[in-house]
Amino acid sequence: MGDCKVSAVLLDTVSIQKYIFSGRKLKEFVGASYIVNWIYDEPIKEVLNSLFPSKSIGLECWENNPEKIDICNGDDFEVGYIGGGNALLFFKDEEKAKQFINKWTLNLLYMTPGLIPACALINDFDFNNYQASIKRIFDRLEQVKTSFPVNVLIPRHGISAECQLSGGAKEVWYNSVDPTESGYISSILKTKLDFAETANKKFEDDLIPDAYKTTLAFTTEIDKLGQKQGEENYIAIVHADGNSTGKLFRSCNDLNATRKLSHFLKTKTKEAMCCTINDLIEEIKARSFDSFLNLSTFRNKTFLPIRPLIVGGDDITFVSHGKLGIWLAERLIKNYQDLTGTNDFNHKFTLSAGVLIAKAHMPFYRAYRLAEDLCGQAKKKRRASSNSGNWLDFHIAYGGFTGTIEDIRRRYYRTPMGELCLRPLKVGDRTPDSDSLETFIEATKTLSSIPRSKVMELRKVLAMGDQSAGKILVNNLSYRGQTLPPFPGGSYKQEIWVGGKTPYFDMIELLEFYPI
Repeated sequence: MGDCKVSAVLLDTVSIQKYIFSGRKLKEFVGASYIVNWIYDEPIKEVLNSLFPSKSIGLECWENNPEKIDICNGDDFEVGYIGGGNALLFFKDEEKAKQFINKWTLNLLYMTPGLIPACALINDFDFNNYQASIKRIFDRLEQVKTSFPVNVLIPRHGISAECQLSGGAKEVWYNSVDPTESGYISSILKTKLDFAETANKKFEDDLIPDAYKTTLAFTTEIDKLGQKQGEENYIAIVHADGNSTGKLFRSCNDLNATRKLSHFLKTKTKEAMCCTINDLIEEIKARSFDSFLNLSTFRNKTFLPIRPLIVGGDDITFVSHGKLGIWLAERLIKNYQDLTGTNDFNHKFTLSAGVLIAKAHMPFYRAYRLAEDLCGQAKKKRRASSNSGNWLDFHIAYGGFTGTIEDIRRRYYRTPMGELCLRPLKVGDRTPDSDSLETFIEATKTLSSIPRSKVMELRKVLAMGDQSAGKILVNNLSYRGQTLPPFPGGSYKQEIWVGGKTPYFDMIELLEFYPI
């Protein structure tokens, strides 16, 4: 490429999950999730047009022609890539790079209050030493993000009324479609709500199949995910993340490779989510979920029992009907595995996922953090299993437990006989072993033939951790001509506990929250 050193700017945001999920209403999360991607579009174009008025600014060229790098051929500016919550920009002139950072961050203070941007600048990004330069600018970004807290809010006066929905000052008027919801709210909340309608349309255009765009929609209300009136209202929050993709990005030896990988992940992640939603629609049409679904309608459109919140890079977050969370996560993983199976990167792409099932009105940020924690547990199990495969962990929050998933399981899911949970579980390898979700599902189908009263008795015996009570239960079932499902790895159906482990607690929870 010859000698090519330029100024590089790397854009990111701080505490993004807290910004998106710290509100109370689903509509806020939808608007906020759209904002964190939108800031890399129109706000960037606006500043670049002011800096380079004679240049036609296009932010998509890096995807359309990844091998074309114009910054090394005399251009003043070029997009390296945009994706995965980052944007890498190149400037010929260091002063222009600094002006861009100043104007972009200042504009965000007005356009997206509460969102905290982070920017890293290096003045000698060397395309001939690409890997070292990329590492250096990401290291610099981490220093910026951890060096000092950035205050992006105007301090509130002591006499200001507090917005009950966001905790900020009541400083702007919001006109709601529902007159009872109109009133003064914080500027942070108003911005999220203002973007919600645009965000919802974008999600529907991108993810709902064309054949259903006039009849199906995504809801912005947590209570319209297909729950039946009179039943306990559970939702599932699913967070899925790619395995080892950071390492794969760091192995890219030039910008062309980084661009192709970023575009590939962005495309396949979106396609996997589209396929998962299509799978859901087909099952609804086949009336597979009629026993627990009660779909809502509005203006001749039916709300799907799923609400995507983040679909970008290799990162997906959505909320759904409680009984569909594990099933949808499983479908997403399998679709992603199928779609990424053939690739040019000599890499097997996999996902880890966490599914938190909780009462609908549990504080959402707390619930999301638990889903994220579950995803982390799945990744931890994967690392302990030769860094291979797709893994899923789930948790049903019946009460208001606090702490991490590890804390919760250590305090509440251990008995004198051993661990109640065998999860996380491997997804998509179709091997009949004790770590496979497929194995658990098949065994759970057998468990479903046992009377519910006996299943609840089994749950009580497991929670007690009493081996003798377990043997009595097994004998009672035997007298009735029934047995517990067999399971790989030991004589569980006779002993219930083998080597301090039991599969039946996981099965009982799957029986309640998986459409068998």
